[in-house]
Amino acid sequence: MTTPYIEAGDLVVIGLVQEQHPQRAMLYAQWQQIDWPILWDPFNTTGAAAVPNAYLIDEHGILRGKRLNAERLEAFMQANYAAPDEPAPTAEHPDRLLMAQYRDDSESYVWLISNLTFRRTIDLQQAVVGLENSFPFMNHRGPEALNYFQMGVALRMRYDSEHRQPDDFQAAIDAWIRALERDPNQYIWRRRIQQYGPMSDKPYPFYDWIETAQQEIAERGETPVDVPIPLTQAELATRNSALVPEQDIENPDPEGRVTIDEDGLIEITAAVAFDTQRPDNPEAPRHARVLLELRPTPDKGAHWNNEATPLTIWIDADSLPEGWSVESPLLIHPPPAPGTGTPQETAPGIAPGTEAQRDGASSTEPRSVDFGLEITPGHGVANSHVLTGYALYNVCEDGDFGQCLYLRQPFEIHISVSRR
Repeated sequence: MTTPYIEAGDLVVIGLVQEQHPQRAMLYAQWQQIDWPILWDPFNTTGAAAVPNAYLIDEHGILRGKRLNAERLEAFMQANYAAPDEPAPTAEHPDRLLMAQYRDDSESYVWLISNLTFRRTIDLQQAVVGLENSFPFMNHRGPEALNYFQMGVALRMRYDSEHRQPDDFQAAIDAWIRALERDPNQYIWRRRIQQYGPMSDKPYPFYDWIETAQQEIAERGETPVDVPIPLTQAELATRNSALVPEQDIENPDPEGRVTIDEDGLIEITAAVAFDTQRPDNPEAPRHARVLLELRPTPDKGAHWNNEATPLTIWIDADSLPEGWSVESPLLIHPPPAPGTGTPQETAPGIAPGTEAQRDGASSTEPRSVDFGLEITPGHGVANSHVLTGYALYNVCEDGDFGQCLYLRQPFEIHISVSRR
């Protein structure tokens, strides 16, 4: 609808996305050949409660409409709007766009948000601390729910950086849950939780277009925008991120004979995202998605050995309390295609475009595995549990002469049913 007006020089279009990871929006724009500017608002500073929103603004800076279709757009373009008696208000400084909502002492808060959004040089550790310190002030005068949401965004940013803390991902989900509890009508915040949650909680797949976009862009002779943060299968809305054997599911190391990774060559982090809907029937089962991420520890120079057996996850399903169940206790990460380090195309796994660090026989990319968890209410069902399991993997030590080892690493995942 807008292309003819843009080409004629009569219309400027600016997009605004709420995405946590901007490269995914950049890939979509490249795929759809969108060439107008797109701004990134991960912290929801505009206060949008749902998408899409359209704003028609005339040449005088006056808002003339908030809904868009072909008829309204044509009427807007054909109208001859008179200049207002007084000029439209403008912001003296882009960092102060939110200042009308807060007192003068909120300047440090606005500075943090703007620097994180525009990716200026900033210590993410100090940013998270700064947002935490803003809570007393914001709870006094500002929207507490928004604080929680923005804290979750910052925590997830830190998790995606070299400053990550082991609990950052779970802390981000918990912060988004607190925000949604305070404002259950905020679709943007609900979607951020649903992004990582169970399949039954998604209104539609959020990122199932990624692989198609990458393929079609490549067929046009272009290089697709890199998606540096691996997508989980929860985000792709597929059932499993690993190959689940159809039969003969047996504990691969029941006696614990495989050597423990005592040097921590692989780092394991975990997060749990429950469904966001409160069921009308208290006897209805609760669903969650458990997300595991494994990555070679950078300061140890570790890397995956892609020429050996694949990464295997075992969940101690037999130790689950009554009423708890997992999709499968055995999960096998898709093996790399020969000589590429990329998961086999026939196996569900990490989407193409996230393999920048892979070089075939060895690689250092993070590998994610997620699985469904169901909790059926009833007498004696526990409200919390520590889910245990272990990972088996082939990893190589630092240097050309480092050993390549087959190791085992136990893990614990603390799950609270109150997280919703």
